[in-house]
Amino acid sequence: LGRLPINPDRVLLTGGSMGGHGVWHVGLTHPDRFAVAAPQAGWPTHQLYVPWFLQRSATFAQPGQLAMRDRALRPDNVPAMLGNALNLPFFILHGGEDDNVPPRHARNLAAWLDELGSEFVLHELPGREHWWTDDSLGITVSDDTTLVNYISGRRRSTGPRHVRFRTADLGISHRAWWLAVERVRTVGEDAEIEAWELDSLVRVRTANIEQFRLDLDARLPLREPVSIEIDGQRLPPVRTLPAHVRFHYQGGRWRPGPARTRGTTKTPARYGPARQAMFRPFLLVHGTADPAQAEPLLQEAVQEGLRWWVRANGRAEVLPDTSVTDSLAARYNLVLFGGPDANTVTRRLAPRLPVRVREGEMHLDRRRLGPDLAAMFVYPNPDHPDRLVLVRMGTDAEHTRLAGFWGLLHSGAGIPDFIIFDRSVRRLGWGGVRAAGFFNTDWQFDPASSWVAE
Repeated sequence: LGRLPINPDRVLLTGGSMGGHGVWHVGLTHPDRFAVAAPQAGWPTHQLYVPWFLQRSATFAQPGQLAMRDRALRPDNVPAMLGNALNLPFFILHGGEDDNVPPRHARNLAAWLDELGSEFVLHELPGREHWWTDDSLGITVSDDTTLVNYISGRRRSTGPRHVRFRTADLGISHRAWWLAVERVRTVGEDAEIEAWELDSLVRVRTANIEQFRLDLDARLPLREPVSIEIDGQRLPPVRTLPAHVRFHYQGGRWRPGPARTRGTTKTPARYGPARQAMFRPFLLVHGTADPAQAEPLLQEAVQEGLRWWVRANGRAEVLPDTSVTDSLAARYNLVLFGGPDANTVTRRLAPRLPVRVREGEMHLDRRRLGPDLAAMFVYPNPDHPDRLVLVRMGTDAEHTRLAGFWGLLHSGAGIPDFIIFDRSVRRLGWGGVRAAGFFNTDWQFDPASSWVAE
């Protein structure tokens, strides 16, 4: 938006059906970007729109296995993020006879917004279906006159004195107005921050946050010095404005400044889960080191490129491992097809990756998981830590082919940072997963954010 000749305070977010869900999702994850959010026939979550109770995973998977999937799906859970609408008004448009996205979804979301005290309008039109036109007026659902009148003259809130923000994935959304979440305590759990500006006091409430930033600038009518209170704890005041101040949680207390870190840490651009490797320019790299696997790996890479074309409307470059130079690795995320036996790029990085194949057995961190397994995982490129690698590999050629079982480029994929599984996934879904979860904020294995079979 910053490159367009527009007034950024007059941007309306709107869309219908799948786009209606997109309005809910984008509006609630970036509430400070828009003047109004106007979903049309939008649904709240994939699980509510298309009930999942007949899935194999729902029948055969253990609760701990499904917990990892549900954590990966959490960023798309619109009802859980409705608190972010505190300063973003919603105009909810829905046909009363919609047989594609039932109007019950709009009514529920409106009721929940009402409970939170948020500004909204529920405009349900009796007799209208999923999409409609009015030939007498020459308009479609997108031109609804009530919506047009509602948005007229609306401007976004640029410096609200009370901000509430929740996020399930810092890679998707980590800031709103003058608050920014920089580190969480447990990856895969929601992080929440709420703050009040009270003339010369900023009061903050947090949940599952290890580090955050306050941007105390001209948007807020503050008076120096500014006292800071976090979760009931008073901290040294900020004496000079404007100021961008960080706080971190250590030893049971909040402390000024950033946390001390060692090695590679999770940042919004390098956070996971697996699909984030394809959110920035990437290369699809197929292995050629094993002649018996070369053709199947090429086919896997080409198929992934075709999926990207169909679902993301973009082109993806497919390269053999022998063509990946250090210069390319520094510029692109790498999607690697094949383990160290089949892909020379994977082989070079393997000793520094958390998921490894040794003598025909899969290892996760220091845990030996055994033979006959496939894996997909994301991790910072050890040679270029600002870039990610996404690896699909197996303990042998058969299980390397199995590594392509899980897709990433569709609604409801639900894949965390890593997933390790056997061939029974074809019959049991997530019931065939042997290990899955999220690496912690230092990209290390974390039992609190993972599930591993006994």
